[in-house]
Amino acid sequence: MVLKDDNNQPSPYLLQVPVLQLVGHRSSAVDDTVYVNSQLDPQKSEWIKVSDSSGLVLDDRPAQVTQAIALFLQGLGYCEWSEIGGGILEPV
Repeated sequence: MVLKDDNNQPSPYLLQVPVLQLVGHRSSAVDDTVYVNSQLDPQKSEWIKVSDSSGLVLDDRPAQVTQAIALFLQGLGYCEWSEIGGGILEPV
């Protein structure tokens, strides 16, 4: 199967959907996520290394994960968010 871009030309990228990758700073999978990110369309992908986190980013830093997902979705135009006190994002 050959993936096609918007101009019906063969695409060199692995996926054609928006991708958000979150990896912990001390995770053993950092190199693997860097490789996967290199195979993705840079206009449709985000790669974030979460500081002070092991491989379980959601357990270690749930607020940072929530903010990253909210900003990723906002960048895709799916929702609008505003920042309120304490750095918590809330739908507008």
